Amino acid sequence: GASCLMPTPQKSIEDVRRFARRPQVDAVAVRQVCAALGAAFASQTDFGAVADEIVGRIVDELDYAREARDAAAFAGLYADGEDVAAPDVFPDYCSDRVLTLGWLPGEKLDEWGRAGQARAQ
Repeated sequence: GASCLMPTPQKSIEDVRRFARRPQVDAVAVRQVCAALGAAFASQTDFGAVADEIVGRIVDELDYAREARDAAAFAGLYADGEDVAAPDVFPDYCSDRVLTLGWLPGEKLDEWGRAGQARAQ
């Protein structure tokens, strides 16, 4: 996502993260790659089902209207928590193709997880 500055009701300018949806996933190309993998490894795995799952997950991730609703619901669930932070959703700056969230400084969850694994070793 791209970072930008924009006015908000709370502040004159706030750092936000905007995610713009890319063109649609080419499901046929994903199926062809999965079929080639199946042939290359002489696997009994149903790579058509694997391809369908991959495409389904990508489509889910690109449903920005749903992502905005889910992010707002998540923020509501953890509003009283001190250990969990959720970004603000800016619905006036969101659409089916754009998701705009407030920026939260800090360590990304995957980085935090890797650091914890390294400390445990």
